[in-house]
Amino acid sequence: MLKQKKNLKNFWLTVGAVLIAPVVLNMTIFQFGTPFTYGDGDEWLSFWGNYTGGLVSAYVAYFIANSQIKKQLEIDMLKQRQTNLLNQLPALIRLKNELGRKRGQLFRANGEMQQYISENGRLRSERNPQGIPSGAAYQKTIQVEPMREDIWIYIEKIDDVDLQVELMNALQFYKDFSEAVSKEFKNFPAQGPTQRDREEWEKLYNKKNSVWYQFYHENVPNKFGILYKRIDDELEKVKALKEKGN
Repeated sequence: MLKQKKNLKNFWLTVGAVLIAPVVLNMTIFQFGTPFTYGDGDEWLSFWGNYTGGLVSAYVAYFIANSQIKKQLEIDMLKQRQTNLLNQLPALIRLKNELGRKRGQLFRANGEMQQYISENGRLRSERNPQGIPSGAAYQKTIQVEPMREDIWIYIEKIDDVDLQVELMNALQFYKDFSEAVSKEFKNFPAQGPTQRDREEWEKLYNKKNSVWYQFYHENVPNKFGILYKRIDDELEKVKALKEKGN
């Protein structure tokens, strides 16, 4: 918008300068006459008529050419946008399937956790002081399908940058979650744990707590459902564009 205003301002300044120049010359050189004046007023008037006419014609030609270039650029950008949308079709299909699978794994893991908590007197609280502490409950090992490493390649093909970022964040959480909840604590040796054993145990303990806390407080399965719907919407757009092209 600012650039358009600047161009319009320059246009009117140029037009004004071209129109005022003959008047200024007439009031100076032709009215008073000078030794440097060549030709009479009629000759100079004819010259400036041709001069201004040429400038106006040149500007009109430039304006038309510039408009055509901008219009062609917009057409090319639209074609490129459509091409990008069509090219992401295989990635969208793969990501939709993967999100559906991973969301199913999250629901299954939650079901196992809730059953485990229920079997152990539910979570401890003021109303339920005999229940199991959440920190202890979240240490349960639950086998979850691991993350496919090749999925990141498909995310890179998504045209919508915001969707791309949300997919990366969601699937990175799933990767951390699946690795943490699927891992079992090592049995300490008979002579007692080493310092390294204690550090690894504490690291896994904190990681399990962290991913389950995020799981519940951010309602991760719901986030996966929203992303699944957005991917489905993108698929419909691409399908409609493809059918329109055919």
